[in-house]
Amino acid sequence: MESVYVISEKILSLILYIAPVGVFALISSVIATQGFELIAKLFVYVLGLFISTLIMISLYTLILLVLQAKPGKFFQSLAPSLSLAFGTASSNAALPVVLQNAQEGYGLREDIASFAIPLGTALKRDGSAILQGFNALFIAQIYHVPLTAELLLAIALSSLLVSFSTPGVPGSAIITMATVLGAAGLPVEGIAIVAGIDRLTDGFKTVLNVIGNVTNAVILSRWEPEVPS
Repeated sequence: MESVYVISEKILSLILYIAPVGVFALISSVIATQGFELIAKLFVYVLGLFISTLIMISLYTLILLVLQAKPGKFFQSLAPSLSLAFGTASSNAALPVVLQNAQEGYGLREDIASFAIPLGTALKRDGSAILQGFNALFIAQIYHVPLTAELLLAIALSSLLVSFSTPGVPGSAIITMATVLGAAGLPVEGIAIVAGIDRLTDGFKTVLNVIGNVTNAVILSRWEPEVPS
């Protein structure tokens, strides 16, 4: 087992080492066929994804306001973990800091935080679902595929289902994107178009995932009041 692990690690290191070269070649090929206006389209894509992320964060802020859960203190306490989540693009890597900030900074109960936040990190990923849906819509527009009701439904369902199985590691969205595009009948080679900016969009996705998971933990803490000993 140790030998298999070492071999797998070496193969993965080699893939990660040459991946930037492959992505550069793919993007060069796409720009050669699509033209430099693709860069402007990518800028609009990133801006749209950023706005959609802010809209979802605003919804969570509204939920915190309704629960009287002090949204200002919420975001101030989570600032270190959110910056780590954006920098690493990994909800798994940020999990220990998220737990510490939620308990010590925000005051979330340990029994709620230690249950709800890791469970949400493993299963609930709002940012992943939004990112996958955005990627599919963007690729459909790039390749001039009509946005029919059937296509939108396929994108929505596949993005939702894939978000449950997306690993909390950097670059995982690129791998799972092939499943969404295949389910929606979109060109899988469109992955090359968004691969170059995946590191930035991955950060948006992870920040939203963290905020959503901690908000759910706050909701659970309101439903499950502490029992006096």
